[in-house]
Amino acid sequence: MMCEAFHVPDPCAFAPHKAWLSQQPTRDPLKKPRDLAQARAVAQLVREQMPHSSFEEALTSLHGDVRAMLVLLEV
Repeated sequence: MMCEAFHVPDPCAFAPHKAWLSQQPTRDPLKKPRDLAQARAVAQLVREQMPHSSFEEALTSLHGDVRAMLVLLEV
């Protein structure tokens, strides 16, 4: 069986980004709660399954509005 490599976003950057999306006034109102729920679920998985990962390190490449979302993720 051959395995293919694929790239996925860093969950430490994905979670704050999804939280940020949930706060955008132009975001579809039906998607906002789902975005925040996904962000919180990923953040929890990172805390539990990837304790060696750092949200702070991942956030250095993201703009301040996204970095501010850590408060919503309780990290």
